[in-house]
Amino acid sequence: MYGYYNKVQASRSIRKIAENHRPDIFAFQKGNYKSQQIFLAGITGPSETPYEGGIFYISVFLPSNHNNYKFQFLTKILHPNISEDGTFQIEMPSKAKEDIEDGLIWIIELLKKPKWELATNKELVLIYKENEEIYFSYVKEAAVMYAI
Repeated sequence: MYGYYNKVQASRSIRKIAENHRPDIFAFQKGNYKSQQIFLAGITGPSETPYEGGIFYISVFLPSNHNNYKFQFLTKILHPNISEDGTFQIEMPSKAKEDIEDGLIWIIELLKKPKWELATNKELVLIYKENEEIYFSYVKEAAVMYAI
């Protein structure tokens, strides 16, 4: 069974998102599975990025023995710091792992400003280095295909 702290943490996190009325973030509890709470969250692609206009769905997990959320994209996304299976290839800051809204805000910022020095998607890095406009078009095409 889930610890009291995890239930309170999850309730506060979801309530905070609802109270802040951010148009670019949503989340709700989806259920429980194998000793973890599962949430479905989403973000809209930030403006002036190749993700603009897309809606990206993200699974958020809170294992019963942890106080940190784990985030994974459900919507296919091309990004230098996100693997093909939607997992993050860089460490999230502690604050972003402790609250769903903070985590989603961190993800939006990562979409705006990739951490090129920590990129694991070498193909995207090469495209970006060769021609930023081609990179933008390539990533935008994928966003239109999968996130709209």
